[in-house]
Amino acid sequence: MSQLRLPQSRTVFVDAGGYFALLDEDDENHSQAVAIYQHLVAQRWYLITSSYIVAEAHALLLNRANHQTAARFLRDMEQSRNRVIWVTPADVERAYSIIYQYDDKDFSLTFATLKAHFHSTIRKPNNR
Repeated sequence: MSQLRLPQSRTVFVDAGGYFALLDEDDENHSQAVAIYQHLVAQRWYLITSSYIVAEAHALLLNRANHQTAARFLRDMEQSRNRVIWVTPADVERAYSIIYQYDDKDFSLTFATLKAHFHSTIRKPNNR
């Protein structure tokens, strides 16, 4: 599996709510989302998300907007500066452990898979 290497100072994570606000003109945060997105693109920020977020955002757009908006979202994801982190079975397994371990936190499975993914891809310095 290839490592996702992006400059941390120019990387922003986008969740399903952000995509929904960006694409649904009736959303109360639409104008603000468009302005933020345009700024990030103009400044060449890397936008990252996960395959779970893509599925979540698509379902949200399909149910609250319409088929055309949901399909446009998928096409845009294929052609944009967005980088999708594909959740693996190992990420899900680690995510379950995270959720069970932190019973005082309300981590969603989506959040926990990202936490698991990033934890597994961070290289620790050699202690030689």
